[in-house]
Order: sequence, then structure tokens, then C-alpha cells
Amino acid sequence: MPIGGALIRAVTACGLALSALCAPAAAQEVKSYRTTIALPNRSSVALHVEDWGVGRPIVLLHGLGASSYMWRHLAPVLAKQYRVIAVDLKGFGRSDKPADGGYRIEDHAASIIALLRRLKLDDVTLVGHSLGGAIALLLAVEAERAGDRRISRLILMNSPAFEQPPSWAISVLRLPLVPYVLLPALTPEFGARAILNTGNGNSIPQPDIDAYARPLRDPGALHALIETGRGIVPVDFQGLIARYSRLTQPTLVIWCRDDPTVPLAIGQRLSRTLPRAELRIFNSCRHVPPEQSIDETERVVRAFLRRSD
Repeated sequence: MPIGGALIRAVTACGLALSALCAPAAAQEVKSYRTTIALPNRSSVALHVEDWGVGRPIVLLHGLGASSYMWRHLAPVLAKQYRVIAVDLKGFGRSDKPADGGYRIEDHAASIIALLRRLKLDDVTLVGHSLGGAIALLLAVEAERAGDRRISRLILMNSPAFEQPPSWAISVLRLPLVPYVLLPALTPEFGARAILNTGNGNSIPQPDIDAYARPLRDPGALHALIETGRGIVPVDFQGLIARYSRLTQPTLVIWCRDDPTVPLAIGQRLSRTLPRAELRIFNSCRHVPPEQSIDETERVVRAFLRRSD
């Protein structure tokens, strides 16, 4: 009997251990906070951050007019293995929206590098969608130029990277005075749908549209949107492009095949130019993979992270 009892206890213990290994990881609790950063030649600004998990840091940068809400599907999945930090860019989401003129892409890049230093982040994977991807590229080039090895991997989704005809939205934002008259006449929900490119059957539920629209009602939000759109092209764009070939980070380039905002040709050229890039093309989205190709985005990003780990 003692031997039988010991055997039963051993089998039970093994069963419990296997159950623990096979059980899905517990949901990661998110920490939401605002952190104030100092910017060169600007007043300090408070950025809103959503912070999940522990481990190698992954920093998520949203696109023009969006917010960290964009990453609500992907972030908890990645947080089972990594520390995931989703940022509201200056002027967007729940971050400060000062009327200080500091909304060029270079200003946004300066605020993100200040945030990385503030949070003492190293060995960072930068994930950027559209404007966020352009900021990530700019940060990677500036880090390479300075010999800073803080950025170890890049994931770029539908990101402006070379000269291209401006989208209709950017064309409108660049008009003198017109966007300051036109945008207040439109509902924030209309703006959110335009930002998310919801055409061609890529529907997004109304509660999500409402969540994207809510920060657009904040004082200063439309000014931040307009000025960021006007300053989305880097000052020394050709000099920036010339340094892409020096970036040695493993890079995942994700693109929607029929993107009307940043054409697939940009993604194909980018994947050929970056030395360690791989391109994944999605057929099930227009411009926003984390919203319109949720499962495919999670699968491709996790596979890339596993390989590059």
C-alpha cells in the first residue's frame, strides 16, 4: 500500500505539472500611467503609457490620429513573454496636447527617445504602424548614427519610408487654413473612420470607433493632428533614406496588399533596402493590420520574435 500510495501521489503530481504547463498563460494586468519627459527646446510634456508584463521591452507606436488603443489585441498576447509598452504619442490619445509647434516627425522621435531613457529601457524592439513606423525608422537611424545600440529589433507596419504622392488626408491637412475650418465641422467618429481606413468591408465595431474618436474631442487634438500631418516628412528625408542600408537590426515589415495610404511598393522597397528585413503581405486588411488582420498580425509578429530571440 505505501508503494501504491507513493505511485498515486507521483502520478498526480505529474498530472498537475503537465496541466500547469499546458494551461493558457494568465491574462496580464496592464498598468496605465502618465510620465513627464523633458524635451529639447520645448516645455515638458506628459505621455500616457500602457505597460504590460515583464522581460525584453517591446515599445508600440501608433499611427496618425490613433492612440495606444490600437494595440489592445496584440499587446496582451506579447505580454505573456515580454514587457510591452504602448505609448500615446504627444498630441494623441491621453497624452498632453500642447500648442507648442512641436509636432514634426523629428519632435515625436525626440519624445520617444526621451521616454526610453526615462523608463531606462534597453534592448528595445520598436513596433510602429504608419506614422509610428516612420518614427521608429527615424529613431533607428539616429541611434545608428550615434552608436547607440538601444534598439535591437524593428517591426514596421504600412510605414511611410520613401517619397510618395501624399494621401488625400495628408493633402487636405497641408492646405492653408482649410483643415482648421473643415475638421471641426466633421464628427470625431467620421475622423476615426477615415484614420482607420474602414472601406472595402474592413468594418470595425462602433464601440471601437467611439474609443478612437473620444480623444479627438480633447482641446488641442485637432491642432496636433493637423500639425503632425503637415510635418510627417523628415526635414532631411534623402539623408535618412541613404542610411537605411546601415541598419543591422532584424526587421519585420508587414504590409496590407491593397493599402491606399502607403502603397505596397514602399514596403517592398523597404524590405529590399534594410539588410536584415523580411516582408509579410496581408490580403485581409487595407492600412491597419492590428485592427483589420488581428490573428494574422499576432501570428506573424510572435513567429518573428521567436526567431530573432
